[in-house]
Parts: sequence; C-alpha cells; structure tokens
Amino acid sequence: MFTSYLKVAPACEVCGLSFAAQKPDNGPAYFTILLMCHIAGFLLHFMIVYSD
Repeated sequence: MFTSYLKVAPACEVCGLSFAAQKPDNGPAYFTILLMCHIAGFLLHFMIVYSD
C-alpha cells in the first residue's frame, strides 16, 4: 500500500486496485511519535529509578 514512509502507492501490485483516494495524512507521524515516546518514557523511568 505504501511505496515509501509517507507516500501511498498508486495501485495494488497484485490486483491493480487504485489507491488514489487514500491519503496517509498524520498516520505515519502519529505512530512514530507513539513508538518513540514509549521507548523514551521507559528509558527515562529506568534512568531516574536506577540512578542512585
């Protein structure tokens, strides 16, 4: 469905269904921030708890 990180493919490679109406909007950015905040949050927690 995607040709790169933020770009929707023009059509399905298997069946030829057009993806022209599909837009990625904020989805990739949202999932990146969601993932990175979880990683950074856990690292920050362990740094504070085990710093003594």
